[in-house]
Amino acid sequence: MTASGGSSRRSNGTAKRVDDLVVRTFFEAHRAIESTGLLYAVMGGYALNAWGVPRATFDFDFAVLAQDGASERVLEALAGARFDVPREYREGYVQVVDGTKMLKAFALLDGCRVAPVDVFLFASPLQRSALARRQPIEVLGRGMWVISAADLLLFKLLAYRGKDRIDVLNVLEVQGVPDPEYVRDWARRLGIEERFDEALEATGLAG
Repeated sequence: MTASGGSSRRSNGTAKRVDDLVVRTFFEAHRAIESTGLLYAVMGGYALNAWGVPRATFDFDFAVLAQDGASERVLEALAGARFDVPREYREGYVQVVDGTKMLKAFALLDGCRVAPVDVFLFASPLQRSALARRQPIEVLGRGMWVISAADLLLFKLLAYRGKDRIDVLNVLEVQGVPDPEYVRDWARRLGIEERFDEALEATGLAG
């Protein structure tokens, strides 16, 4: 066996260990969020992987229903699962991202922060609707709730950064138009109907 072949085997082994660590950390974060008893859903890259062509993701996004005590319950659960909760969040700081409150913790590896866990506190009408419409899925034998394809599409259309546009096309190409009347109605109400129509044109789904 050549040296390059041996290196390839070692590289593949390292990649598998990293993949295993990422999946295990995601499951630990999910277990912590689920243990709060709050209405929740998986968001972000893992939701995209449920409804589109999978892509690598090294951060973990969740949404929970905003209610009294939600922040404390989330942070306590994550800290109890040995995630690192930054001091400012423990002291009551809440980040606001595009108008939505967000909590943050980090997975640790050898004492170093290696992957963020972002938990969004959902309160708007669309966000509450999305949590009410969450879908059950199974990941490697573990059941969990994930944001629906239609709501994921709407959140991506709202954000509409470069990667979000790619994700919109990804979902549409795999799912077609999920729940078209629901998406059209919310796109109109949110003022993003033109973005929706552009995406339909790009994927050949218009008309």
